[in-house]
Amino acid sequence: DNMKECNFLETLSTTKICMKIIGNNIKRLRTENDLSQFDLACLCECDKSVISELERGVYQNITIKTLIKFSYIFEVDIVNLIH
Repeated sequence: DNMKECNFLETLSTTKICMKIIGNNIKRLRTENDLSQFDLACLCECDKSVISELERGVYQNITIKTLIKFSYIFEVDIVNLIH
């Protein structure tokens, strides 16, 4: 049980780090392109709160489809969003 708990906590920690990286990259690209969170939400067809949560690294339900939308909007390779 302790091993499962450690693996779960490690996965959770890794996920939070990854989401923080993605959020930082989205915020950087958004500001470099002079877009507000509202503007980006409209382009991405999502709620502004999703953009805010993504940028803060607290949104945990990002899909590959959403990442593809961001890469298209910012004209960057998807790898630039996750590294």
